[in-house]
Amino acid sequence: PKQGKIEYNDQRSLFSPEERARQTLQTIESIRAKVPNVKIILVESGLRRELPFELDKKADQYIYVGGKKLVRWACDSRYKSLGEIMMLLAAADRLSGIADFYFKISGRYYLDEEFDINNWKRGLFVLQYIQKDYVCTRLYGFRVEAFNTWKYALLKGLPLALISYAVENILAKYIPRKQARQLARLGLTGIGGSNKVVAKD
Repeated sequence: PKQGKIEYNDQRSLFSPEERARQTLQTIESIRAKVPNVKIILVESGLRRELPFELDKKADQYIYVGGKKLVRWACDSRYKSLGEIMMLLAAADRLSGIADFYFKISGRYYLDEEFDINNWKRGLFVLQYIQKDYVCTRLYGFRVEAFNTWKYALLKGLPLALISYAVENILAKYIPRKQARQLARLGLTGIGGSNKVVAKD
């Protein structure tokens, strides 16, 4: 995305594209080490299809949606959550039905020593609620049976994202709590792109 202001910060990211790519390489390496028989799909909505360090070749599948007009408009807007939602929706049709269980992980965060794949084997959704109305979207998962529930949660959240509602609040609002298994620790570490604060979830 363009390096403009977002609704809660003067700068979209404090990292250069090269730094972000190196961090995403760490993301991919940590997944390979922690999750057996995994298929990694890298979804990108930046200005260029080509990525530094041939990052796209490190994934099993690369989906570039940054050239789509609506995605470009959303990602270049000041509403960061709108960009994330539009990116995921643009890729959703190519993701549907290709796995039994889906993890969504934000590039630049990596699975740490506390990640345990066994914690993710029960529940339609596996989430961490940071507050009652706020889901950690750096890492969450869901079964294939919940794919449409996830997709429609994002769709229903589009009008809210246009008025600065965060995707974290949108998922908490539209994913049924009774379908979610809640984890106290996800097993994830990374550095926030807008503040450089180390986060451990």
